[in-house]
Amino acid sequence: MNFENSSKLPGITITPYQTETCSSELNQFNTQNSQQIRWTEESTQKTIHANKPFQRTTGQEESFVFHVRLPVKKAKIAIGVMQAPCEQYLAPRVGAVSVSYCSYGGAGFLHPTEEQTGLPYKEGDVVSVEVNLNDNAQRVTFKTNGKTAGSCLWPHPVAWPAISVDGGAEVLAEVHWGSK
Repeated sequence: MNFENSSKLPGITITPYQTETCSSELNQFNTQNSQQIRWTEESTQKTIHANKPFQRTTGQEESFVFHVRLPVKKAKIAIGVMQAPCEQYLAPRVGAVSVSYCSYGGAGFLHPTEEQTGLPYKEGDVVSVEVNLNDNAQRVTFKTNGKTAGSCLWPHPVAWPAISVDGGAEVLAEVHWGSK
């Protein structure tokens, strides 16, 4: 699993790197692979998504997680999942999003419900997104530095990991795929 810039959006570079080079803050996670994503001032307000979804398989326990560390965060960000790939910003403040989604914004809001979690995230924090696609517990749970911020129902059999950036400012994200 990897994030991709499939539309070749300007100002976004994605590079793979080995877990050994990950920040010490992430040593607590059992990461399988990692990426570094950089947005520059040339980037526009868009969403990038993984190259494939988390997907439910009948009869199996289906829990997935990805962690995003933000060494540089100079723009608004929403991190979450969507039902299908799209480039629209994953927060309703910028208009209707054409697919079902659940995201967690840096100001501490869960979108699209606009529930205030009371736990915003900032530069240097680690945001974890746990996706449970089990038949009886379909939820997306968001954590900041290991502390639960909130969750939302996810009634879909797939969930595409996604990161939205407001654009026009530098953001550096270290993404780590793995287990809880």
